[in-house]
Amino acid sequence: MFNNIQNTLKSFAKFIFWLSVVLTVIWSVIIIDSNAKLNVHYYKYNINILIRFIQPIVLFLGGTISSFLIYGLGEIIEVLKNIDRKLNSNNDNSNEQY
Repeated sequence: MFNNIQNTLKSFAKFIFWLSVVLTVIWSVIIIDSNAKLNVHYYKYNINILIRFIQPIVLFLGGTISSFLIYGLGEIIEVLKNIDRKLNSNNDNSNEQY
């Protein structure tokens, strides 16, 4: 797990993204259903109704941004491991020449 941490982080980021998408859809359906049971026209200017519509958007954006950051960290680790591998192979070749 820790030898290949970049792929673990990338997989975790994909999981977080799709989890946020699924939870956003479920939460939106719940909000639409609960608002349909209420008389939305009567509560048109109620702040609770507005907050209910903003929650799925914030959930989706939070999951997306965090998954981008986690995936980016995995990419950075992968690039750094490639650089380290190339530097070590160059050092091995230069030691053999002398």
